[in-house]
Amino acid sequence: MTQEDYITVDSINQYIESKSWEKLIPLNATFELTYKCNERCIHCYVETPYEDTELSTGEVFRVLEELAELQTLQINFTGGEIFIRKDIRDILQHARDLKYNVTLSTNGIAIDEDMADFLKEKIKPWDIGISLYGSKPEIHDAVTRVKGSFEKTVNAIKLLRERKIRVKAKIVVLSVNYEDYKNIKKLTDDLGIKHLIDFNITPMLLGGKEPLSLRISDEQIQEFIFNEALGLEVYTLGKERYDIETKKKLDGILCKAGVNFLNITPFGEVTPCVQWYYPVGNVRKDSLHDIWYNSEKLAYIRKKRIKDIEKCNKCEYLAYCNRCSGTALLVDGDSFAASSLSCQYIDNVRAVIEKKYKKGLVPA
Repeated sequence: MTQEDYITVDSINQYIESKSWEKLIPLNATFELTYKCNERCIHCYVETPYEDTELSTGEVFRVLEELAELQTLQINFTGGEIFIRKDIRDILQHARDLKYNVTLSTNGIAIDEDMADFLKEKIKPWDIGISLYGSKPEIHDAVTRVKGSFEKTVNAIKLLRERKIRVKAKIVVLSVNYEDYKNIKKLTDDLGIKHLIDFNITPMLLGGKEPLSLRISDEQIQEFIFNEALGLEVYTLGKERYDIETKKKLDGILCKAGVNFLNITPFGEVTPCVQWYYPVGNVRKDSLHDIWYNSEKLAYIRKKRIKDIEKCNKCEYLAYCNRCSGTALLVDGDSFAASSLSCQYIDNVRAVIEKKYKKGLVPA
């Protein structure tokens, strides 16, 4: 039996992914149930003057049913803070009844023993992402601007872990908690949970620039990338692989958003993803089926290729780049142009590789 004869989780995932692209199936969806929150995080991207009412329970149910008809498999419920909604149990139960693979994003401070039991016994989420900004109250609470939030968040993690629910800490590294990130990492290890680390701070959804003052410096980013203990992947490619990846990127779609991924806002807007605020329709006006298959904006997104972006198609570091259309819009004002945030990251990776391995990213 050859290695190709083995069916692996990765190969199954790749097959499902390729079929979803081919058949335009929105395999994954995020559902922003509310922009309201019980924390006031200093870096939050949510900025909404809307006076619209959020989708009702019935409207949320209808959207979940329409997503099921579109063959969506996984839904991440996010906010704002999802546990603020009084109907959250009904929503999660309906998603479970529709056989979705459910994931949740939350700050955890509203999760008590009763809610933890409900999640374990009724919902069985694939995982729950919980925001963690410090290793101690004075740092975490300074970011959330809610006294006592650290204690409640850590307690929620413990309650979920006691029930063997998979939890991952979502750690945003800011100028105000940069010196603490190693301690945060240690805390997640002590709690027995995985972690995701992000240091890409963007403007607010409607253009507010305030969060940008919290970005860490290039020197700090390089020190951060250099620290292998954090599990960040920094690598170089051989000539053959470099050429393959470059061609693949040039001919490839901008990203999965709008191709096999979509997002729904609390007011029914459909966007390509949670970070790409580019409304392509609204479920209060049209069916999700009609939006997904007939939106002119989505059709345009799906036709675009990286080689259509002038700066990107000439970039020698394209093989390493994970350009984001959402951050390109938020930071640079154009979803279909190069992303300065992605360029900055590549520059910092290049600096680390040159310093650490005494070689360049581009193979000779």
